[in-house]
Amino acid sequence: KMSAYRISSVNASSLMGCSPREASVSSSYYLLNPDGDLMDTQARFAKLFEGWDGCMGAPPSASAATEALTSRDLFVYVGHGGGQKYF
Repeated sequence: KMSAYRISSVNASSLMGCSPREASVSSSYYLLNPDGDLMDTQARFAKLFEGWDGCMGAPPSASAATEALTSRDLFVYVGHGGGQKYF
């Protein structure tokens, strides 16, 4: 069973015991600015996700997004809405 949470900030994630800053890089995935229109947000978060598997500035393939959601311990989405259109 998987759980999904929508949080207002990276700092708020620590309240749930799941901080991207402390996550295992090998079991994490990010999807950052898939619509390509949040350039300031992308610049702000890019360094946080260095070394992680993920997709930045473009939509992921459907297979990559599905694989990440089903096999990773942590999936971080930073973009408009909930990202449903990518899964």
